[in-house]
Amino acid sequence: MANRIITAATIIALLPPLAACGSIGGGVALEPEHQVRTVVDSSSLPVYDLKTTKADGDHSWFRLSTRDFDQSSITRLDGFELKEHYNPYWVDQNSCKDDIEGLDAYIPQRKGASLIMRHIAQWTNPADGSKHQINAKITYNDGLRAGFTVERNSGQDTFFGFGAGQWDAPTNQRPYSDISIDFSADDGTALDGFKGTTGFTDLDGGANPYNEGVELLEGFDGVYVRSDAHLSRYGSNGWAGNTDENAGVYDEHGMKHYLGATFSGTHLRIRYSVAIGQARGMQFQPVDSTVVYPLYYDMNGGTGGPKQRN
Repeated sequence: MANRIITAATIIALLPPLAACGSIGGGVALEPEHQVRTVVDSSSLPVYDLKTTKADGDHSWFRLSTRDFDQSSITRLDGFELKEHYNPYWVDQNSCKDDIEGLDAYIPQRKGASLIMRHIAQWTNPADGSKHQINAKITYNDGLRAGFTVERNSGQDTFFGFGAGQWDAPTNQRPYSDISIDFSADDGTALDGFKGTTGFTDLDGGANPYNEGVELLEGFDGVYVRSDAHLSRYGSNGWAGNTDENAGVYDEHGMKHYLGATFSGTHLRIRYSVAIGQARGMQFQPVDSTVVYPLYYDMNGGTGGPKQRN
């Protein structure tokens, strides 16, 4: 079916809701050199209707996800401070005690702070079928009330997230976290033709909008959202929640709060932000509905070379 490009765009009201304990993310005060932009529609990436269109199989060989990983894979901290059992959403650590035990925070001490997540996912080279473990260098470029967290979700899984804002230390500017991701093969293999997919779930709006927004700044080549999504164009190649909150991820309503994206190359940059007066968190979490997975097979018992069929 032919790709359908979404063209509708709306402006989001930035009305702060009441504070409450939420899913973990958040950060600390690192003042930016300039005020973060408000809602602007500046988009150059093609946007496809996820109800009718999926990305081609070329992007299915690597999935960027920061859920369900081993925290010991986080290495080479440079400019980050690790705080165990710490909730960066709150200056007063007694505010949400139940959240703290399953939470560690990586707090950037300066712009350019970085860390390595080893073996974040496996990449299959479609040219020859070889498999390679991929490492991801995550760099903090800039932010306001920005931080990174590892949450252990009641023994179910562990996820690494990025967030912005503090409940009890509001700012008059929109909190945000601007980060880069650079991929490399653990075995040193050149990542020629490297492509992949990722996504962002549970982008909330709300009656007094939380307006979580994600801008796809560098490295991306396609955006996948439903034509009936509860999202609006935001910032530079970005989308933000514009109506209600969301609880589920994979159900019908959850998919209306989902932003899927594909990328080409080994460098990505995003900016995550929340409405003034809010504190929220996000992680990379692609869902299977974004891409068509190819059937990969060898011709003539492997003598005919690798073949791909979408």
